[in-house]
Amino acid sequence: MTKDAFDGTSGAGRSAWLRWGCLAVSALAVLGVVSLALHVYSSFEESNPEELLAREVEKSKNRLKERATDGVLTNEEIMRSTARDSDGDPRVRQDDTAMHFDSPVAVNVGTALGSRGALRCYTFTITKPLSPLSTVTAVELASCPSPDGGGN
Repeated sequence: MTKDAFDGTSGAGRSAWLRWGCLAVSALAVLGVVSLALHVYSSFEESNPEELLAREVEKSKNRLKERATDGVLTNEEIMRSTARDSDGDPRVRQDDTAMHFDSPVAVNVGTALGSRGALRCYTFTITKPLSPLSTVTAVELASCPSPDGGGN
């Protein structure tokens, strides 16, 4: 028996290991590139502040609708539904058919290239009587009212 046959370093053995090694390295490289591409794509998709803002408005509408199902909607529930400080005054305006209030909605997106944000103000309207059948709408305002209740 030769030394090459004994220690497994014959030409055929080395060739097979080399092939499998190259295949494994190639597979890992492809997986790495695909993983990186998916990560970059998802970060670009999530870094659009306008799209994120639209989703946040939709979430606020859903939270308001859910909290109105018991027939009562407190100031605290309104403030928490719109991700504002829960001890504030939402300045609710009411008539026979609905409750209305203005609220800013803000998002901030951090990326590898820095951060971007968006801020818009909306008038949220919840139909009366408050129940599981109430509807909630959000209409964007031309400008945000000042914190002291003026402007618009």
